[in-house]
Parts: sequence; C-alpha cells; structure tokens
Amino acid sequence: MNSKPKILLLHPPASKKRRYQLDGYCSQPQKGPFRWHPLDFCAFASKLSREADLEILDLGISSCHDFNARPLAYDFIIGLIGAYGWDDQLLFWKEILKKGVPVFLSGDIARYEPQFVFEHLPNLGGIIPELSLPPALSDLSDTNSSFIWRPGRKEYSLPSLKEPFSIGIQNFNLWKHSLYHLPFNTGHPFASIITQVGCPYHCDYCILSTYPSAKRDLNEVEEELESLKKQGAKHVYIRDATLNSSQKHLEAVCDLMKKTGLPWNAFVHTRGIGKFSKILKESGCIVLQLGIDSPDQETLRRKNKIPANAEEEIHLLQKEKISTAGHFIYRLEDNPLPPQSIARYADEIGLNWFTLTPFMIRPGMTSWDRKELSVISTMDSSIERLILKTSLWFYSRPSRVFRLIRIFFRHPIFSFLSLMNLLMKDKYLK
Repeated sequence: MNSKPKILLLHPPASKKRRYQLDGYCSQPQKGPFRWHPLDFCAFASKLSREADLEILDLGISSCHDFNARPLAYDFIIGLIGAYGWDDQLLFWKEILKKGVPVFLSGDIARYEPQFVFEHLPNLGGIIPELSLPPALSDLSDTNSSFIWRPGRKEYSLPSLKEPFSIGIQNFNLWKHSLYHLPFNTGHPFASIITQVGCPYHCDYCILSTYPSAKRDLNEVEEELESLKKQGAKHVYIRDATLNSSQKHLEAVCDLMKKTGLPWNAFVHTRGIGKFSKILKESGCIVLQLGIDSPDQETLRRKNKIPANAEEEIHLLQKEKISTAGHFIYRLEDNPLPPQSIARYADEIGLNWFTLTPFMIRPGMTSWDRKELSVISTMDSSIERLILKTSLWFYSRPSRVFRLIRIFFRHPIFSFLSLMNLLMKDKYLK
C-alpha cells in the first residue's frame, strides 16, 4: 500500500533585519508579537489534507532554520513570497529550489507579477494565484491545471471563481498554536477562517478590492466551525476583508456564529456598523477591527474611501460591550500626519486598541510600479521603530495602561527588548 505524498506548507524565515507576515492578501512587517495564520495555508491545507500528509512551518518570526544542513523529505513544497522583504525571500527560495523538491509559491508579488517571479526563479514549479481556489494533489503534477500558473506562458489570467465557493475543512491540529496570538483578550488557541473573498469597496490604496468578490458556502463554514470547536479552538478570527460587505452576509454570519457558540472578532467597514451592535453581541462578537486608515476625511474621499463617523460607531459598539480596534496607515495623507497625532486621534474617539502600519504601494494597486519593490524591500527600520513608539504612547494612557501590561506579560521578552529599543530612540518621536 502506497503512503500518502508529503507536502510542506512553508512561510519563509525572517531575516536579521525584519520579520514578515505574509499571505495572499498582503505582505507586511510583523506587528509586534501578534501573528495570525496565513490564509493561503488555511485554504491549501483544507483541500490537500484529504490526499496528502501535510506539515505547516511558519518561520516568519524566526531567522533560524536548518534547510541547508539536511535534505528535504517532501514530495512538494508550497510557500509564500511577498513584495515586503522580496530580496531576502528570493535568496531563500533559490536555496530551497537547489534541493530538487518541486516548489509552488503564493503571495501578492506572485499573483500580480508572475512573469517577474518566474524570471528570478526559473526552476519554480508554479504559482498558485487564488487562495479561494486551492489546488488538489493532482493539480501539482498536471501542467495543464487552471489552478496553477506554470512558467513559460505568454499570459496569465485568474481562474474563474463561482459563488458560493468551497475550500474544504481545515485541520486545526496542523498549526503550532503557541505561535499565533492577537493583542485583544481572546481565547487561545484561536483559528482563522474566511467566509468570503474580495471587497465591494475600491479604496485606491488597498489591494483587497482586486480580488474577485465571492461568498463561501456557509454550510461548509458551519461544518468547519463545528470541527474547529471539537479540535479545541477557543476563538475565531474571521479574516474577511470586510465582513459587512452586505447586510445580508453580516446577518447570516452572525446567525452562524450564534449557533456555533464560539467568541469571535472580524474586520469591518466602519460606516453603519454601529446599528448592528446588538446582533453582533448576541452572536458572540467581542472585538471588531475597524479600517479607519486616516483621521483626515478629505484624504479618504480623495482616495475613494467612504468616510464614516468613527466616534459615533465606536460609541454604539461599546455600549454593547464590543471592544474596538482601529487600524491606521502612516503616510497615507499627501502631507503626512505625525504618528503621534494619529494615535492621539485614536485615543480621542475612544478606541480600545490601536495599530499603525506604514503605507506601501503593493502589487495589484493601480499605482503599482515595479520600481517600488526596492523601496518596500529596504524599508527604513526607523519607520517601524517610530510606529512602535507611537503605539507605546497610545497604550500608556491611564485608561489603557492595563492593556499595555497585559501585552507585556503575554510576551515579556519581546516586549522588554522592544521597550528598551524604543526608549533609546527618542529622536524618532520628534
């Protein structure tokens, strides 16, 4: 009897300069000690686990690996590659390809610049362009499969996605649960799921609306949630780009989560979300992540984002004891706001949690130019220190200092080193 093929799902290791968080939606710096599951691996593992023995290895926060010292005992490797950290990851994948194992890659740069990736990795087995259409085992060997792009084609078009789509049920036990944490007070271990892909909004600075918009089969989602619960998941992170893409979908997911009984958090568009606060609370929602992006409403209008009265929406949610996390983008404005001004605005409108991400022109955006790749790959580390220091300022407010303490106790070594680094870099707060 033949044993099942062995497949490794591999997130490339961090470099000495930076830590990565990669998946099909984006490539970005690691945000402190917080990490979520790569969505690609959720989908690929769900499909492939029926036919193969899988291992997930996420090295995005570790520069330690021994691949050069030992052979790779796998039939296939499926990995991630992103615009952020491109130079480091390119060198890593070149070394892996020397091992002779067929390698397939997913990620923002592969999806939008396939010819460019194949030029730099000529021995690459192929590119998986769509996480909502994960390949089966047979697709990895079938050179004519529509689910995998192969080198040498004259053009690459995305496979058609029908609604509702199915990806299968993920095996929660494949993940190393201690690696993944969220800043909020959620149950651990937590699971990441999707109920849809794409986004109905078309903000000029966001990659998410470039995905074909489609809903997942909610019967499959329900089955997956029940399976995750039985396997020990204590919390669910719904990784949809915009959970409230429509009122109908939001209400359907709330009904599903209420039936499952697992607490959860999700990303939402800020405008109008407050009026759903009661059904959100009843369904088990404990945190909503709001893509506020900038305090400057005129900037948002110019960049095709529908502004919202964030303070009013936050107030309605918090009346139902739903915590709010606000996400902002540094240098989004034409005349960039100082990071501390953004943090002060977040404090004034009553957010419980705050994140700030440096703006990067990513593959897939209308303004993307491949010359930006060198800018993204060599992003000044002082920007990241500045953002960390701004976050420290926000969480040091008297009403929020317990959150800072909670984060420090959860990740004492990382937090202590980060704090020492920040306190020694006062010039970055000026």
